[in-house]
Amino acid sequence: MEIHPDLSKGLLKTPDAKTVSTNLWKKLACDLNAAGPPMREVAGSKKVWADYKTHLKAKMRRNKHSISGTGGGRSNYCSLTQLKQKVSELLSMEESMSGMVGTLEFGAAQTASNTHIETSVEGNTGESNSLQDYHCSNVEALLARNKTF
Repeated sequence: MEIHPDLSKGLLKTPDAKTVSTNLWKKLACDLNAAGPPMREVAGSKKVWADYKTHLKAKMRRNKHSISGTGGGRSNYCSLTQLKQKVSELLSMEESMSGMVGTLEFGAAQTASNTHIETSVEGNTGESNSLQDYHCSNVEALLARNKTF
């Protein structure tokens, strides 16, 4: 897989990628079977590789969740073996889990706290509270306290 990293990712970029991929998988299955049991066909070798990648990515996702989690208790972080670390680097799994460094992010814009919202909340006391510069949790608390919007 190190010799043909595009095969490991399933991204061969040749005009006859299907044929090249099939031939490389046949050679890999033959080399693995020559190394000893278990003996597998090409489809079996592909499935083992796909399952290995799936389990590795799940482990990395659990580790990331464990690191970013808050609160007390025992850590659920499981260190990666050298082989798993090498496969992770080969497949660029860290980038797929965390994103590429130095790139722009797209999606819902994060606005600064100086955004003005033209709405007010009146409570039972008749006073008006502007929602300008409130954080979401503060707005929720204010709405819960006043119960009218």
